[in-house]
Amino acid sequence: MKMIEHYLKLGTEFSSEAVAISIQEVAGILCCTPRNAKLILSKLENLQWIMEKRGW
Repeated sequence: MKMIEHYLKLGTEFSSEAVAISIQEVAGILCCTPRNAKLILSKLENLQWIMEKRGW
């Protein structure tokens, strides 16, 4: 999947407000491994499409 597809898939699951979610939940939504989910989140954050806050 391309980054826009990952972003849209996550966007359909959540509103535009901040939510607490685990890497395992993200991996389940994106149908990937937790390791790949971390890489995807990192790329989306670098594109400034999401803002990730760790340790809520």
